[in-house]
This record gives sequence, structure tokens and C-alpha cells, in this order.
Amino acid sequence: MFPKLRTALLAAALACPATATFAEPITLDDAIAKAVEAAPSIRANEAAIAAARAGRVQAGVRPNPTVTVEGENFVGSGPYNVFGQAEITGTYSQTIERGGKRDARLAFADRDIGVAEASALTSSSRPTRVSQCRNRWLCRRDRGNTIGCRNRDAAGGAAPCARI
Repeated sequence: MFPKLRTALLAAALACPATATFAEPITLDDAIAKAVEAAPSIRANEAAIAAARAGRVQAGVRPNPTVTVEGENFVGSGPYNVFGQAEITGTYSQTIERGGKRDARLAFADRDIGVAEASALTSSSRPTRVSQCRNRWLCRRDRGNTIGCRNRDAAGGAAPCARI
């Protein structure tokens, strides 16, 4: 590498301050809010619940009717021209549900909503995320004071500081 270019790159690297030097202290409430906003599992659970509710709406609608149009012998010349021998057939059909099929679909969709909501509550609920964030924040704050972390762990509190 050229000596002048190397010197210029070194000077530029030393002139740019590191972002860690401008780090601001964060409060516990801000840390909890950021943890809840950044948790992808919370958004995924909300999306699963919304999808289950949309499935409930779809389960309640009737089957769509169908219309079919068929054409035969419509391209030709002489006696087989469009108006001579063309055959056009149109059909309309509508499925009629019997035997409580729609009610069964709705009941299944309602159970699907319940499963999605229960999964959201048990897998990664908001209070669990908040308590994990609070405990880790307190543990990080007291990192120099390992006795404080051990006391919180013994009292049924946070994850150990080594996880941070």
C-alpha cells in the first residue's frame, strides 16, 4: 500500500469517534419498552391471532358460485363459420351445504383462535418479556456487585449475570 494513503486512512480512522463514546444511559422503563418493541415473537403471535381471526371470517362465508362458458366450432370457413355451426354452452352452479358443514368450520376456526391466543400467552407473553428485561437490566446495573445478582436469583428472580 502507498505510504501516503496508509497515513491518510489511519488519520481518518482516528478522527472518527466511536459510537460507544456517545452512549447515553437508559432507564428501566425505556429498556422494557425497547425490549417489547424489538421482540419478534410478540409480533409473530399477534400475526398468528390476526390470521386465525381472518380464518374465522373465511369459514363463515358460503362457497362461491361458478359460471362456465364453453364454445365449439366457432372458428371456420364456409359452412363452419361463426354463425353456421358454432355451439356455445353456459352453465351456472352453486354448492349447497348440508349437514352442518359451515357450523363445523366455524367451530374449528373458533378453536384455532383460542389455540393462537393461548400460544401467545404461554410462549412469549408480554409480562414474561418485561420481567426478563427488568431482571437483566438490574443484573447489568449491578454487574460489579455480584452479590446483588445472587440475592435476586436466590429470591426467585432474574437470570444470572453470566447470560448478559
